[in-house]
Amino acid sequence: MSKNKYIEVKFENVSNVIDELRGVSGLYLFHTLKHVWYVGKAVDLQNRFVTAYLKKDGTPAHINKGLKQRIDAGCAMNVIFVPMSVELIEEKEVEVIGRACPTFNDLHNPREKINAIQVLAGKIVNESNKEWSYDDMIKHLWWRYNGQILSNRIEKALTSNWCESYCSRNRKKRILKPKKSA
Repeated sequence: MSKNKYIEVKFENVSNVIDELRGVSGLYLFHTLKHVWYVGKAVDLQNRFVTAYLKKDGTPAHINKGLKQRIDAGCAMNVIFVPMSVELIEEKEVEVIGRACPTFNDLHNPREKINAIQVLAGKIVNESNKEWSYDDMIKHLWWRYNGQILSNRIEKALTSNWCESYCSRNRKKRILKPKKSA
């Protein structure tokens, strides 16, 4: 299978395409219309699905409990398989989780981790190399997260002391500034 293409299939039809993914590394996303439930990664997508999701009582270390409940209940879901090199998997997983805010991912998820919001805000400020007001950043992140993260949660992330690890700020003026390079 080409590493430039992705496959989207209904979960109940995964068994029809899974052999194409033998030895292929990448991400997989469980989703329904306009909602991402889970983002996972695998060095071998075929092996991950055969040992975890397609067999009853799959390997517990390789399956999310909330997702397994949806599968066992027969909830309609689609799966997108995104092939990519092993070296890119971790970085892309963090990026996709940070953007999609999947229901069942905890790590790197702004729904669960204030730190994920701070990391993204710092990255935006530093890459733009300009000052951002708290209000502008809150609005920007609210839109980026498709309204899935409340603005008061974003503000809490920006006002937390840990935010200074990712960018500079002026609390009195409520401004975020790029970190000064050494």
